[in-house]
Amino acid sequence: MHAVSLQLEIADALGDWEALAGETDHATNAIAENLATPCVRNPRGLLLLAAAHLFLGDEARSIELERDAERMVGAGYETYLSAPRLRAALAQGNRAVAEALLALPIERSFVWGPGVLATRLDGLLALGDREAIEREAPALVQGGTYTEPFALRALGAARDDDDLLARAQEQFAALGLSWHGTQTEPLIAGL
Repeated sequence: MHAVSLQLEIADALGDWEALAGETDHATNAIAENLATPCVRNPRGLLLLAAAHLFLGDEARSIELERDAERMVGAGYETYLSAPRLRAALAQGNRAVAEALLALPIERSFVWGPGVLATRLDGLLALGDREAIEREAPALVQGGTYTEPFALRALGAARDDDDLLARAQEQFAALGLSWHGTQTEPLIAGL
């Protein structure tokens, strides 16, 4: 399951929803075979797939995958699952859910930590939480890292600084994160 999860997590980090959705059958089969092993990657993988289908316009499949994930979620995994849930809430424009998920403590896992931080920054930006952005984003402006363009974008929007926003766009392009780069205007518009 971990090998399959890594593929899903990489596609999620890239914002490559077509590649992620393309793994649906393979991943759901692996998850089904892994059900006897309680692993947070089972529901987390389904939530990542649900987000991909949501972004591709297949809301029915997204809802189905999310329901499957919720059936297998154990107690205590809220923080592990908050990032894919937050990404979906942002796509749906669901401010109440986004606020609740952002209130959870950050769970930095070795594998998906950068993605969690990037999604969190996007959520703070969409909610217009300038105070939290100023508190959290500066430490993530580290040259060449995955989180840098997300932090620059959040700070640029919070400070109304076009130079920071331009640097963020350059970094998104340099890192091959084109989908994430296209989200600047919708995130600045907010929920």
